[in-house]
Amino acid sequence: MECTTMEIPQTQNAPDVSCETVANQIATLTKAHLNELELRERNQRDLEALQEVISLEEGEYLDTEEIVSRVLSFYNRFVPFKGVLLS
Repeated sequence: MECTTMEIPQTQNAPDVSCETVANQIATLTKAHLNELELRERNQRDLEALQEVISLEEGEYLDTEEIVSRVLSFYNRFVPFKGVLLS
């Protein structure tokens, strides 16, 4: 019986990373993701509150896009952007 050997080239050396390092990276990503989710939920609640106030004050229902548009328009009126727009 003949035995053959074959050399397999290494394509990339993975850096030595400990399980603790990976766990810390995952924990950091998880915290950032949770913060993002909390912010998104808070923004949604704020938009719904604005929607309710506008509905009561003006007697009409505006969808979320119209609320955001109105908020941004109001903001831009009093806090004008003075940057350079890239086209």
